[in-house]
Amino acid sequence: MGEVELFTDAATGSTSVTALDHFECISIPIADNRNYLNSNLEFTRIAASELAKKLIQSTNNIVENTLYRAEVRLCRYIRNASDGRYFRDIMTDVAYSIGVSYRHLYRMMGALCRSGILEKTDSGYRICDMEKLTDLCRQK
Repeated sequence: MGEVELFTDAATGSTSVTALDHFECISIPIADNRNYLNSNLEFTRIAASELAKKLIQSTNNIVENTLYRAEVRLCRYIRNASDGRYFRDIMTDVAYSIGVSYRHLYRMMGALCRSGILEKTDSGYRICDMEKLTDLCRQK
């Protein structure tokens, strides 16, 4: 977090981070430490490696959002983000992540419930049929 701003001399952050759980974060004032960080070869190598990983992930996300149907993207998201047999993500974040409107997301969630793959509960969605969900994940 912050390597883009460090290497581009940006005054403000270009992205945001959403924490899914409690975490601790340290802050290194860029203005006070820019020269040292830029001259530290080991730090630069690690930061470049992390930027490369983020670029690869971003490219993979673009390819997936372009090539796969929204239902497949949603099923993959649910499978990957589920906690055992439960899926409890924030729906606005899910819609944004898979590239659909909030309304369309709820239509797809309803269809998955009607087909018996999911069940709406007070605390989110229960995955009733993991095998069918996984089968949908394999489609293109």
